[in-house]
Formats: sequence, C-alpha cells, structure tokens
Amino acid sequence: MSDNFIINNELDLSPESIWIIDAPTLRAKSSFVYLQECGDFLSNSRHYTRRKRGLQSYLIEYTLSGEGTLEYEGEIYTLRPGNFFWIDCYEPHCYYTNPDAGCWHTLWVHFYGGNSEQYYNHFVSLNNGKHIYEQDNNIQISSLIRELIRIYTKQEINASDRIYASGIITMTMAECIQALNNENLTEPMPECIKDALHYIADNYTREITLDHLAGRYNINKFYFQKLFKRYTNTTPNQYLITNRLSAAKELLRTTSLTINEISYEVGIPSVNHFINLFKRQEGLTPQAFRDMWYNNQG
Repeated sequence: MSDNFIINNELDLSPESIWIIDAPTLRAKSSFVYLQECGDFLSNSRHYTRRKRGLQSYLIEYTLSGEGTLEYEGEIYTLRPGNFFWIDCYEPHCYYTNPDAGCWHTLWVHFYGGNSEQYYNHFVSLNNGKHIYEQDNNIQISSLIRELIRIYTKQEINASDRIYASGIITMTMAECIQALNNENLTEPMPECIKDALHYIADNYTREITLDHLAGRYNINKFYFQKLFKRYTNTTPNQYLITNRLSAAKELLRTTSLTINEISYEVGIPSVNHFINLFKRQEGLTPQAFRDMWYNNQG
C-alpha cells in the first residue's frame, strides 16, 4: 500500500447494513483472487467515501435502490438502480449518496489478486474506458455478491470456503463483462463488419491493411476500425494476426515445413517478426511450440 493512501469517509448507514472484512492468508493472496471486504449497505444522505491514491483493491458496487454518485478519473457518474461500477482503487476516487435522493442501497465487494487485473482491463477496454454500466439488464451480480455475504456470515470460514468465494468473485467479474456483451448483442452486426471478418479469414495470407479494408467498404478508416472493435472486441490487424498464427500452429503441428517456410505460408514475410508475434501471443517460440506437441504425442 502506498504511503499516499488516505481515506476520508462518513459512515451514515442504517443499522441493518452488513459489512464483512476478511483476513486472507498469504497463500490465498499469492494463489487466488481473494476477498478483502464486501457488504450490503443502506446508506443515508451523509454517507460518503473519499480515497487518495494507493489502495491495492478493485471495487464492484451494484445499486439496488436510491441513487449515488461516483467521481473517478475526472468523470462524475450517477448511479441508479440496476447500475454498477468497477474501479481500480489505486486511483483517487470518491463515491457517496446523492443528497437529493437521501438514500442509496448497494451491494459491493472489494477484492484483489489472481487475474483480477486482466479482467478489469478487459472490462474497461470493452466499455470504451468507462467504469460504470448504466443498463439494468437483469444481470446476476447482485445474487453473486449476496452469495459472498452468505459465505462470510457463517460462524467459521475455512480454506474451502475461501476458494469457493474466489470462484464467486471471478464469476462476478465475468458477469460484469457479459453485461457489456449482452448490450452489444442487442444491435445487429453491420454487414460490412460481417464481410470483413470473412474476407480476412479467407485472405489472411495476403497483405491486408486498414486502408485496404476501409476502401473496400468506402468508409473512413478510423471509423471503420472503431466500428470493427465495437462488434468484435479486437482490431482488424489483431484479427488478421490471430488468423495467421492459428494457421501457423496447425502447420507446426501437422507438417515438417521450416519456421521460415511457415512464416511465408501464413503471410508474414519476415521470420523474425513472425517469431516475435508468435511468442507474444503464445508465450513461447514457434519451435518450442512444435517441440512441445511432438514430445507429448501419445
């Protein structure tokens, strides 16, 4: 925790509010996504929390009723029933009951560790840099946080309970991301994006540039890239690379072609570039990938 971490808050809560604080073991912290705190808060008009930079924690908070406000990264978000926010508490932030509403009922969970950073980054990327989801889409976040509260209101918590809780937190993160996917699915994918996906998959061995694709559909290239990412969660170039590397993996496993030959076959003239791309995506070189499969054949 940073020396700059300072919290300033007022707990204006109704008596029936629930606040759970856990003390996970060092082993749990090093192995899993782990719970720090969770709760069911019925906040009154003076309730607020303000933190400066430095808290190593992620926070997901779901609004059941009333209204709250989140101030984060220069933005001010209004939090209404069915909304949730997900923030990295290392960054300065403030959230509080909207005084005009006078109450704010939320379910929330603080957590850290494991692959939570990767989930969080994917959520923010998919949500166009925003930290709030504003559509009430009957998502299961509230029931998952209630399950966490149920687990930790038992008289005794053992290692199995904490592993189960870790899974619940992971499911909560996945539900946040799925909420965004469900929202996107309400809009049909444009025909130009459908066609581009097929075109890239069929022609990945050729040189395909963003200018070429945008010109094919007579669309501004920056708008086309933004549209492509909105409906596929990736860029045209990354989708092209994925197709090339998928073909390369098949050739590495099923042929005796050299690495140079495979690089050329999948449309990447520079073998060094091919090796770097492959290692970046797979975590090992093409030759190491081939050896791994050959050495483990039954």
